[in-house]
Amino acid sequence: MAVALRQRGKSYSAYWREDGKVIEKSLGTDLRMAKIRMANIENQLVDKKKGINKQVLWEEYKEKYLKFISSDHAKDTVVRNKTIFNNFDRAITIQYLSDITPEVLEEYKLLRKNLGMMGSTINRELVGIKTAMKKAAEWGYASTNIWGVRKLPEVKRHPFFFSEEALQQLLSVADPYWRVIIHIGFYAGLRLGEIVNLKWADIDFKQRFLKVSPNDEWHPKDREARQVPMHRELEECLRGWQKASAGQENVVPWNMKYCILSMNFTRLRKRSGLDKGTLHSLRHSFASHLAIKGIDLNRIRVMMGHSSIVTTQIYAHLLPSNLINAIDELPTLKSETTPKKAPMNNPDAVCCHKNGADHGAPHVTKAPIAAIPA
Repeated sequence: MAVALRQRGKSYSAYWREDGKVIEKSLGTDLRMAKIRMANIENQLVDKKKGINKQVLWEEYKEKYLKFISSDHAKDTVVRNKTIFNNFDRAITIQYLSDITPEVLEEYKLLRKNLGMMGSTINRELVGIKTAMKKAAEWGYASTNIWGVRKLPEVKRHPFFFSEEALQQLLSVADPYWRVIIHIGFYAGLRLGEIVNLKWADIDFKQRFLKVSPNDEWHPKDREARQVPMHRELEECLRGWQKASAGQENVVPWNMKYCILSMNFTRLRKRSGLDKGTLHSLRHSFASHLAIKGIDLNRIRVMMGHSSIVTTQIYAHLLPSNLINAIDELPTLKSETTPKKAPMNNPDAVCCHKNGADHGAPHVTKAPIAAIPA
């Protein structure tokens, strides 16, 4: 069912035919918002034609969706989606799933921005809501086209990492438990979830590497297993910790929410006198110090477990080589100072035709006499 967009003066309106009648609906004066509202009208007409019942309670759908992703995604993904939905509910009051329209998401973006939220945070929330709505369309609950809602521009910042001196400050106030976490984070670059799910069976002291591998209860971010070589300092730390924690299956025992461990690290960091850095900064420190030492990005990518080198590019600015050094790697080509024959496109060449006229004869250029070798 086609919907037409027309402009009258400064206002836009949508026109369509329904039950033999021409329907007109005002869409406002902003062209972009008018197109979003028109797309919503088209979706509603499509759903009406398909006979889809869109009166699904938002609360019921959230419960079903979170139950669905809990069986197929990591725990932190479920927690993140719960947080996104809670933020959305505090900002926007809706009753039905069909109430989530492109216009509503635009309003949500503005509200969150006015609260001082960063563009990257708002964009992650939008992606979470859009993904939930896409699944709703697959289940036949809605067919709203909300993917036209654009992301906010993000300020690209280099990741913060701890200097060697800062790491020493952290270790100076850390107990044995935290010393292990700091060593694993810095010397192996593991994520928080990977640290607390690391088992002693994943440590190979003989071959000097540790494994990050999925199991029945947990899996790493990209569901891919990887091996990380073990630094001598990390090996020594783990050997001593293994003796002190005999009988434990996990290297770092933890049975509470990840965020609590992160908050505990923040307290440790403040106690050390440092005013910046999170638990995840240990992972950034691992990659950053490797890049500073000249380790190529692809090897860093493999050890970090990045699925794409694009993600690892955030550490490229730390590589010791610069563009000048790179361009100097090109070979030097030897060329004669004076050409044996003048090129056809020599700007100093003289046309054989008088005043540039074409007399039907072949067009020949003559190089200046001074340029012809003796």
